[in-house]
Amino acid sequence: MISNTKKTGDRADIRTDLALCYLRTGDKEKASQQIELAYNELESVFDEINTVHKYIWQTKILMFRGLINYNLDKKDEAKEDFKLALQIASKHDLKMRLQAVEELLELD
Repeated sequence: MISNTKKTGDRADIRTDLALCYLRTGDKEKASQQIELAYNELESVFDEINTVHKYIWQTKILMFRGLINYNLDKKDEAKEDFKLALQIASKHDLKMRLQAVEELLELD
């Protein structure tokens, strides 16, 4: 399904959800691969997207990538992803993302 879909923010969002599914089933490596595909895909079309959704997708990818890195014991990388998501959410007044990222930043 994903391979037949044109590169868009929606497609990157699907990859992000797939990455979380892999993480939840314990396949951290596949989760990491999918989240990087999602990140790179969104970046490749980011300037073409003219809605606030691009920041919603971007922060979601960063939050999920942070969770995956956290589970891979890459806690410093996870914190960096969370901090970047917080900056973007703050700049674009994404209240729901702000609350979620602040909770993620409390992880040890």
